[in-house]
Amino acid sequence: MSWFDSFRRPPAEPLPALTRGRALACIPRKNSMVREQRQENGLIRLTYPMAARPFIAGLARKLGKNTRPTLKRLDLDEMGTFVWERIDGHRPVQGLVDEFRAVYGVHSREAEVAMSTFLRDLGRRGLIGMDEAQPGRDI
Repeated sequence: MSWFDSFRRPPAEPLPALTRGRALACIPRKNSMVREQRQENGLIRLTYPMAARPFIAGLARKLGKNTRPTLKRLDLDEMGTFVWERIDGHRPVQGLVDEFRAVYGVHSREAEVAMSTFLRDLGRRGLIGMDEAQPGRDI
């Protein structure tokens, strides 16, 4: 072991693989900073803060610029509105998939793919978070 190696961080423990079953058991929860507004057409518009990246925010502070997060908007379509209304912090992804499949008449696999893609997009935007269901925990 060299002198330089003593300054290196130990390797991080790898995260356990998220299996399909564990992913479907996760519970989506809405971010409390997201505001929803029902449009005249019955669809939902989400408004949420989007913070600047740390480097950009630091640069803006040094230049004396405003560093308040900007507000972004996302207009959901009919299916997105359907899913958003059902995210209640208690229902797992599998429950959302089952309802989506029943209402829109799509195959189970197609509903899973559509739901996972939509929820992943909401998660990347910071609109939802996912809790992994714990065995024996009252949900």
